[in-house]
Amino acid sequence: MLIRTLTTTLLAVAPFAATAQGGIWDSIKSAFVSSEKPKPPMIKVLIAHDIDAAMLEVKGKYNIIDPYKNTRLGTRFVGKAHLIQALAGGLKWGEEFPGTYQIEIIPDDNTVTTVIDGIEYHGNIYIYDIGGTISIVNEVDIEDYLSSILALQYEKPVAEEAMAAAAIAARTDAYYKATNAPNPYWHVDAKKVNYLGNGVAHRKNGVDEALAATRYMVINRVGAYDNFSIAEADKAAKKGDSAAKILAKSYPNTTIELIHKNPNATSIGNIAERDEVKSGSATKRSVR
Repeated sequence: MLIRTLTTTLLAVAPFAATAQGGIWDSIKSAFVSSEKPKPPMIKVLIAHDIDAAMLEVKGKYNIIDPYKNTRLGTRFVGKAHLIQALAGGLKWGEEFPGTYQIEIIPDDNTVTTVIDGIEYHGNIYIYDIGGTISIVNEVDIEDYLSSILALQYEKPVAEEAMAAAAIAARTDAYYKATNAPNPYWHVDAKKVNYLGNGVAHRKNGVDEALAATRYMVINRVGAYDNFSIAEADKAAKKGDSAAKILAKSYPNTTIELIHKNPNATSIGNIAERDEVKSGSATKRSVR
C-alpha cells in the first residue's frame, strides 16, 4: 500500500507547521503557497545554450511575449514549425521580431506541447539572444519535471514506499533549486540533471504513481536532496519501513510537510495512518 504511513505534521489546511525553518523556507512559502487554489510550482530548465539555431515547433494555439518589455507580440491560433535564430536586428522564427532579443512562447493550455530539435516539452519556452547565439529555457510544472528526471534515474522497479520517499526528496531538491538559483533566467541545466522533457516521462515504472500520491509533500529542512540512495531506501521498504521512516533515517531530525493542501493525497494507497517522524523514530496513530 503506497505511503501507508506519513508524518503527523502533514497539515490538511495550513501549509506548514510552526516549526518550519526561516530563510530559504520562507522564500519557498512565498513563492508557492497561496490561500487561493494553488498554482503549479514551476522550475526553469536550461535546455540549450549558446547555439546558432534550433528547430522549434509549437503544436497548437500559443501567445508570444517579449518578457523584457513585458509586451505581447502576438497570438497564433494554429501550430508553427520553423528554425529559430538570432539575427543582427533581433530574433527570427519564420517571421522576424525586429528589436526583440528575447521571447516567451506560452501555450494556450497544457495539452499544447513544444518540440525543440526533436524533443517534446510541456510548459513555456523562453528564447534569449546572447551575443548572436541563442539559449533556450523551458519553464515547466515541477511535477512534470520530476516525472522526466526520475523516469531515467529509476528505470528499475523498486518498492512503492522507496519510490515515494525518492519522490519527496527529489521534489524538495527541485523546490530548493527553483528558489535559490544564482541565475535569474534558469534554475537548473538540463544536461546536469538529465532532463529530456516529456518524451521520457510517464513510464510504467511507479514514478508517476509516487508523484501523484505524494503531491506537494516535501522535507521540512530545505536544501539539496540529490544524494538520495534508492538502493538503501528499497532495502528499508522491503523490510516494512514507510516512506516517512525511510526519509527520517536518511535525513535525521526532519519531517514531511505540505507545500499546499493535497486533495489527491489519498487517491492512491488509501492512506490510513500517519507517522510522527523525528530523530529517526516513528510513532503510529490512526487518523480514521
